[in-house]
Amino acid sequence: MDTLNIRHFKKDDLQALYELLSDEEVMRYIEPPYSFPQTEAFLQSAGLALSPLIYAVETANRDFVGYVIYHDYDEQSKEIGWVLRRAFWGRGYAGKLTKQLIEKAYAEGKSAVLECSPAQAVTKHIAEKFGFSYRKQRDGCEVYQLDRNAWFHVACIDPQTFVISEYRHPEEPHCYLLCGETEAVLIDTGLGISDLRAIVDSLTGLPLTVLTTHVHWDHIGAHRLFARFAVHEAEKDWIADCFPLSTERVKAQLCSESCSFPASIENIRFFADDASDFLLRDAENGEKLDAVIMDPPQSGSTERFLESACKVKPKRIVPIDNFPLTEHVETVVLMSRVAPYTHSKGANK
Repeated sequence: MDTLNIRHFKKDDLQALYELLSDEEVMRYIEPPYSFPQTEAFLQSAGLALSPLIYAVETANRDFVGYVIYHDYDEQSKEIGWVLRRAFWGRGYAGKLTKQLIEKAYAEGKSAVLECSPAQAVTKHIAEKFGFSYRKQRDGCEVYQLDRNAWFHVACIDPQTFVISEYRHPEEPHCYLLCGETEAVLIDTGLGISDLRAIVDSLTGLPLTVLTTHVHWDHIGAHRLFARFAVHEAEKDWIADCFPLSTERVKAQLCSESCSFPASIENIRFFADDASDFLLRDAENGEKLDAVIMDPPQSGSTERFLESACKVKPKRIVPIDNFPLTEHVETVVLMSRVAPYTHSKGANK
C-alpha cells in the first residue's frame, strides 16, 4: 500500500481542494458541492487557521489525495474523519488514515470520535471495524466513539435497534435494545461488568423491561440494575434465590481466560478469611448486609457460622450448591428475616 503523508494545508492547495469539494459524488453525504469562493473560504477557516481543523493528505509522489479531519471534539476526545478524491477510493486509504489518526489521538491521551450520515455504510463499517461504538445522534449525524478503556461496544442497526456487546471478554456476550414508540425492551444483560444501565440510558429514555432468554450467568449479570425484568416460569427460582452455581464458581468462569477488565470496577471486594470470623468482625463494626449467600458442605453449615450470619442481620440468607457430579439428596431452606414475634393480650392462640 502507498505511503500517505498528512501535512498542513498550503495556499496553493486551493485548486486541488476545489476539485475535491465540487465533486457531487464525494459530497453526496456531506453538503452540496462547493463553489470556488466557498472552497477558498473553507480552506482559509479550516485548513490555514492557527489551529487547523483539517490537514492535507498526499502520496509519496505528492499526489493530492484529499484531507483528514483532526481537532478537539471535547475535553476528552478528538474528532477524526477523511474526505478523499474518487480516484483513491477502494485502495484501503480510509482505513489506513483512521489507524494513523487513532494512534495520534491516543498518543495525546484522548479518545477518538467520528461523525457520519446514517446512510454512509462504508464509513460506519470502518468505524465498527476499528472498535468505535455508537453513542448518539447529533445534527442529523450518527456519532461513534472509540475509547480504549470502554467495556461496551454499541452497534446501531437502525435508530431504534442497538446491539451492546462485551468483546473484551472471551464470552463476547451480546444484549439487544429494541426501542418502540412508548416502551423499550432489553434482551439479556450480559456479564454484569461495568455500568450497562448508563449505556442503555444514553440510548433511550423510554420505560424499559428486560427480557431474559435464559438464566445463565453471562446473560443476567446486570439484571440487578433494572427495575423490571421477565424470565421463563421454569427458571424464576434461579433468578430469585437459588442460582445453581456458587459465587466462586461464577467468578472462576468469568476469569477462566485472560481478560483486561475495566479499571472502574469498584463495587466488588474479595477477602480470604474464615467466614464466621469475618461476619463477626462486620457485626462488631456495625455492618448490616442485604444478603448472605452460602455454599455449605455436605454435612451442613456450622452453628457458629449461622450465629455469625444472624449478627449482621441480613434480609436474606441464601444457600446455594454448585452441583457436584454425585448422587445425593438435599434439603434446602430459604431463611428470611422477619420482625420478632410479640404476644399481646387477647391475641388468638
